[in-house]
Amino acid sequence: MQDTSTATAKFQLALPYILGPVSQGLAALHASRARKLHPSDPTLRTTHCPACGADYIDGGGEYRSVRHNGKRGRVKREDKRCLQISCGVCGHCEELPIEQDGTSSFLQVRKRGKLVTPNADIAIRSSTPAFTMKSGEAAHAPAEPKPQAAGRSGGKSASTLPLSSARSKARSKSSALQGLLARNREKQEQEKKSFNNSSGLSAFLQDLG
Repeated sequence: MQDTSTATAKFQLALPYILGPVSQGLAALHASRARKLHPSDPTLRTTHCPACGADYIDGGGEYRSVRHNGKRGRVKREDKRCLQISCGVCGHCEELPIEQDGTSSFLQVRKRGKLVTPNADIAIRSSTPAFTMKSGEAAHAPAEPKPQAAGRSGGKSASTLPLSSARSKARSKSSALQGLLARNREKQEQEKKSFNNSSGLSAFLQDLG
């Protein structure tokens, strides 16, 4: 008998989902009947209204997370969070408690922050000696020549090299010009001498004739 009853209950709870795409009115009728027959079963608790049986999503229902203040009188209790579901067809409102494991999430964030801060302090303390050692080593280290001075001297030598090469080139050019001029002068003198010799010879021949 228990097996047949459980099978019947499963069929009654699954029937609204099967009939929903075909006929929403028939599905709502079976949903309201199933919720009344099985009030403790959570299958249809968040999907169908217990009053009219309409589907919350297809019927335009709303889901809201609500927090209730646990303070009653002088005794302060923990706040309770509930899921508030309102039906868009008949307006029925239902609240379902949300189960929480341990403390609230706000307290967990505070605990994590307290656990993180010591690690940060330890990291800062461990990093400070290394920094001081490095600074001490830098203070006692011998002074090295600055690269800027080397760069400047290198720049001077680099600048002097082109000047010397230009001067040597100018000197070679001037010496070459002087050689050419000397050769031209020698040629001119030889031509003058040959001309004088030829003119003297012609005059001598004229005198003889």
